[in-house]
Amino acid sequence: MEHITTEIKTLEVDPNAPRLQPTPAPLWVGSLCGLLAGGVSVCLGLLVAAIVDVNSPLDSVGSEFIDRTPKWLKIRAVDWFGTNDKLALRIGMVGTISLFALIVGFFARRWPKLGPISIGAFGVFGALVAIGRPDQGIKSAIPPLVGALVGSKLIWYLIGLIRRADPAQKISGIMFTPSSWDRRHFVKTAFTSAIGATV
Repeated sequence: MEHITTEIKTLEVDPNAPRLQPTPAPLWVGSLCGLLAGGVSVCLGLLVAAIVDVNSPLDSVGSEFIDRTPKWLKIRAVDWFGTNDKLALRIGMVGTISLFALIVGFFARRWPKLGPISIGAFGVFGALVAIGRPDQGIKSAIPPLVGALVGSKLIWYLIGLIRRADPAQKISGIMFTPSSWDRRHFVKTAFTSAIGATV
């Protein structure tokens, strides 16, 4: 009897035993998913634009912004940045897109569908702006739409990976219990996405 009790106690403290409550991913990981998906979306749009020989989505949106900017503000921008006014505009656009992606990723952790919907809507907006630019046709809508499609799939996949260890949720009467999230697989996918966007 004493031997059996000793074995049971040993099993109870086994460090290799599965945990009942897996540790969820840190809160900032959701924002990282959004940033990665947004970066891939924008960079892929730039690549596709070069391939199909049209203006990049950033250039189209930037030019549209300039056209709709009041004259006094244009003069002020030239006074502030000189010949680097267009560079400043690009930096501002990238910063705005990054902030948007971070926020989307943060909330997509709680509402997964928000990620693909937001990135998809951003891509549609870019496509509409590109089509409306002078000397640009339907072909100019391809880069932002392709970028948005890939970015939407990426954020859906990454958010799915990290939600595996989130607290149990009850949806439509069905209880979903958490399991451990694969850190290695997530890091590998995130690293590959970042390298791809950089290239």
